[in-house]
Amino acid sequence: MMIPGRGNFRALRRLFAKNFGGRKFGRANSSAVVFHPVYWHSVSDSFRSKIKKGVKLEGEYMVADDRYLAWFAQQKLQVIPTSYIVKFGTEFVLPTAWMSRLKGRLPWVEKRRSRLLAITFPGNNFEPEKLAKLRDSMSLADHRKRPLIWDDGTIGVSKKKIQSYFEVS
Repeated sequence: MMIPGRGNFRALRRLFAKNFGGRKFGRANSSAVVFHPVYWHSVSDSFRSKIKKGVKLEGEYMVADDRYLAWFAQQKLQVIPTSYIVKFGTEFVLPTAWMSRLKGRLPWVEKRRSRLLAITFPGNNFEPEKLAKLRDSMSLADHRKRPLIWDDGTIGVSKKKIQSYFEVS
């Protein structure tokens, strides 16, 4: 069975599932699931009715909220290129500070970062509220002791976006 949302044939797989009555779940990365509740108010009713019917919180689509949302809305999901979504630690924190500074100044990296739609902040090391309040050139380290230098050259336009989201200047 082809699963919608995986591989190079996403549209074909969604069409197959739609036409043959299959609601197969295409695994999604929670970092890339963008959800606007105002457009999907029925998702909570659907979830609650499944729980009332005794469906267990396990398996392919009931194991986590992002998986349930992706399963529920699979016919409406749109693919967002991975170049528009990054994990903060992976994108901005390299083994040494000079590497992060160099990467942040590369023209193609600056251009790609200016087009980012989302940055995820997993873990406690780099909480966006804490980052937004850092002063210029301050540094933090992640759980692997990799340094982050909070300056325009290293973080680029993303620094201003994070700060403006939390209304810090």
